[in-house]
Amino acid sequence: MKIKEKESKKEKNPKIVWLIEDNVAYASSLKRIADIFGVKILHFTSGEELLEKIEKEKLELPSLILVDGDLGPENKKGWEIIQEIKNLGIKAKIIGQSANKEFNEKMLEYGADEVIEKVTDLKRLFKIFEDIQES
Repeated sequence: MKIKEKESKKEKNPKIVWLIEDNVAYASSLKRIADIFGVKILHFTSGEELLEKIEKEKLELPSLILVDGDLGPENKKGWEIIQEIKNLGIKAKIIGQSANKEFNEKMLEYGADEVIEKVTDLKRLFKIFEDIQES
């Protein structure tokens, strides 16, 4: 992968990714990485925040939705958010991500198209960003 080739894709209309992630530092890192691929991330710290924005604002529809499996004890779990997104009829690929294998299995049960191990599977995430930009 050459960075110069990826930079040229920024000039096109960027693909949108909704990121539901409570770890702000991790989300910030993903945003910087996505920018290299010409992908725009809209970050939400909880599923509730996303659902509220969907209801109140006109959000750009995503090509991809990345959902953290564990959004903290006071928030809904990733699989609950996946189910709600599916119920809204939003047509986008949904990828769950967690370091917890049990959470990843649950997200698949509730409709995630794919799951990746959080943090450890960055190569797969890079490929996903590249693929959605090229689609």
